[in-house]
Amino acid sequence: MNCPECNAEMILRSSKYGKFYGCSKFPLCDATHGAHPNGKPLGFPANKELKLLRIKAHKALEEVFGKWEDMTKQDKKNMYKWLKNNTRAGHIAQMNKEDIQELLINLQRGSDE
Repeated sequence: MNCPECNAEMILRSSKYGKFYGCSKFPLCDATHGAHPNGKPLGFPANKELKLLRIKAHKALEEVFGKWEDMTKQDKKNMYKWLKNNTRAGHIAQMNKEDIQELLINLQRGSDE
Protein backbone atom coordinates (compact mmCIF):
# COMPACT_ATOMS: atom_id res chain seq x y z
CA MET A 1 0.00 0.00 0.00
CA ASN A 2 1.34 3.41 -0.94
CA CYS A 3 1.08 6.68 0.95
CA PRO A 4 -1.70 8.94 -0.39
CA GLU A 5 0.48 12.01 0.24
CA CYS A 6 3.94 11.12 -1.09
CA ASN A 7 3.46 7.66 -2.69
CA ALA A 8 6.09 6.04 -0.40
CA GLU A 9 5.38 2.63 1.13
CA MET A 10 3.05 2.50 4.14
CA ILE A 11 4.36 0.35 7.02
CA LEU A 12 2.22 -1.54 9.54
CA ARG A 13 2.93 -0.20 13.04
CA SER A 14 1.46 -0.52 16.52
CA SER A 15 0.41 2.06 19.08
CA LYS A 16 -1.45 2.01 22.36
CA TYR A 17 -4.62 2.46 20.27
CA GLY A 18 -3.93 -0.52 18.03
CA LYS A 19 -2.38 -1.19 14.64
CA PHE A 20 -2.10 1.41 11.92
CA TYR A 21 -0.16 2.12 8.75
CA GLY A 22 2.33 4.98 8.77
CA CYS A 23 4.31 6.45 5.92
CA SER A 24 7.82 5.03 5.63
CA LYS A 25 9.10 8.59 5.17
CA PHE A 26 7.98 9.65 8.68
CA PRO A 27 8.75 12.26 10.06
CA LEU A 28 9.01 13.96 6.65
CA CYS A 29 5.52 12.68 5.86
CA ASP A 30 3.07 12.04 8.69
CA ALA A 31 0.31 10.28 6.74
CA THR A 32 -1.38 7.41 8.58
CA HIS A 33 -4.13 4.91 7.88
CA GLY A 34 -6.08 2.66 10.25
CA ALA A 35 -5.80 -1.11 10.39
CA HIS A 36 -7.86 -3.95 11.79
CA PRO A 37 -6.26 -5.91 14.67
CA ASN A 38 -5.11 -8.52 12.11
CA GLY A 39 -3.28 -5.82 10.11
CA LYS A 40 -5.75 -5.61 7.24
CA PRO A 41 -6.16 -1.96 6.15
CA LEU A 42 -9.40 -0.18 7.05
CA GLY A 43 -10.67 0.79 3.62
CA PHE A 44 -8.21 2.77 1.52
CA PRO A 45 -5.74 5.49 2.58
CA ALA A 46 -6.81 9.11 2.33
CA ASN A 47 -4.90 12.28 1.64
CA LYS A 48 -5.24 15.14 4.15
CA GLU A 49 -8.35 16.60 2.49
CA LEU A 50 -10.18 13.27 2.45
CA LYS A 51 -9.03 12.42 5.99
CA LEU A 52 -10.55 15.71 7.25
CA LEU A 53 -13.79 14.96 5.38
CA ARG A 54 -13.92 11.49 6.95
CA ILE A 55 -13.49 13.06 10.42
CA LYS A 56 -16.35 15.45 9.61
CA ALA A 57 -18.49 12.50 8.50
CA HIS A 58 -17.78 10.61 11.74
CA LYS A 59 -18.84 13.66 13.76
CA ALA A 60 -22.03 13.98 11.71
CA LEU A 61 -22.83 10.30 12.30
CA GLU A 62 -22.29 10.82 16.04
CA GLU A 63 -24.90 13.56 16.02
CA VAL A 64 -27.43 11.11 14.59
CA PHE A 65 -26.44 7.78 16.12
CA GLY A 66 -24.53 8.81 19.27
CA LYS A 67 -20.91 8.51 20.33
CA TRP A 68 -19.20 5.26 19.32
CA GLU A 69 -18.09 4.43 22.87
CA ASP A 70 -21.68 4.86 24.16
CA MET A 71 -23.31 2.74 21.44
CA THR A 72 -24.53 -0.80 22.03
CA LYS A 73 -23.76 -3.56 19.53
CA GLN A 74 -27.30 -3.15 18.19
CA ASP A 75 -26.82 0.62 17.80
CA LYS A 76 -23.66 -0.03 15.77
CA LYS A 77 -25.44 -2.62 13.63
CA ASN A 78 -28.23 -0.11 12.97
CA MET A 79 -25.72 2.58 11.99
CA TYR A 80 -23.87 0.27 9.59
CA LYS A 81 -27.18 -0.89 8.13
CA TRP A 82 -28.13 2.76 7.57
CA LEU A 83 -24.74 3.41 5.92
CA LYS A 84 -25.15 0.35 3.71
CA ASN A 85 -28.64 1.46 2.63
CA ASN A 86 -27.79 5.14 2.16
CA THR A 87 -24.27 5.19 0.69
CA ARG A 88 -22.39 3.42 -2.09
CA ALA A 89 -19.49 2.36 0.14
CA GLY A 90 -21.19 1.35 3.39
CA HIS A 91 -18.21 2.42 5.54
CA ILE A 92 -16.49 5.78 5.88
CA ALA A 93 -13.02 4.27 5.43
CA GLN A 94 -14.08 3.13 1.96
CA MET A 95 -15.56 6.47 0.90
CA ASN A 96 -14.07 8.97 -1.50
CA LYS A 97 -14.74 12.72 -1.44
CA GLU A 98 -17.98 12.49 -3.44
CA ASP A 99 -19.29 9.63 -1.27
CA ILE A 100 -18.72 11.64 1.91
CA GLN A 101 -20.34 14.75 0.46
CA GLU A 102 -23.38 12.63 -0.42
CA LEU A 103 -23.37 11.09 3.08
CA LEU A 104 -23.33 14.53 4.71
CA ILE A 105 -26.27 15.63 2.54
CA ASN A 106 -28.23 12.46 3.42
CA LEU A 107 -27.54 12.98 7.13
CA GLN A 108 -28.65 16.61 6.88
CA ARG A 109 -31.86 15.60 5.08
CA GLY A 110 -32.58 13.04 7.79
CA SER A 111 -32.16 15.59 10.57
CA ASP A 112 -34.40 18.07 8.73
CA GLU A 113 -37.31 15.62 8.64
